Amino acid sequence: MAKRERRKNLKMQVNDALQSLCCFGQPKHAAKQAGIASQGIYSFGTYHTYQQQCHRYCEWVKAVHPGTKTLADARQYVDEYIATMIDSDLSPFTIKTATSALAKLYQCKTTDFRETPARSR
Repeated sequence: MAKRERRKNLKMQVNDALQSLCCFGQPKHAAKQAGIASQGIYSFGTYHTYQQQCHRYCEWVKAVHPGTKTLADARQYVDEYIATMIDSDLSPFTIKTATSALAKLYQCKTTDFRETPARSR
C-alpha cells in the first residue's frame, strides 16, 4: 500500500519553487552572456528577501481568500495584493521588491502585473 502523500501548504510550495531557482556558486556573468540570468537567484540575500516577500503574500492570500490551496490558484490574486500594498501607502521600493519577488516565483516579468508607483530619490 502506498504511503499517503502530504499536501504542502502555500509557504512550503513557495520554498520549493524558490529553491529550484537557486544558482548559488554559479557565475552570474556567464548566465548574463547566455541570456538566462533572469531565470535564477544567485545571491543568498536576494533569496532570503524574496522568500520573506512571498511568505507575506501567502499570509495575505490565506487571510483574504481562505480556499486557496496552490500557488497556481493564488496567481490570480497578485494584482489585488499589489493594489492593497499601494492603498496602504507603502514605499514604492517595498512594493517593487514584492512585485519582483512574485515575478520570480511565478517565473514571469513584473510588467505582467499591475503597474507600481514610480520610485524617486
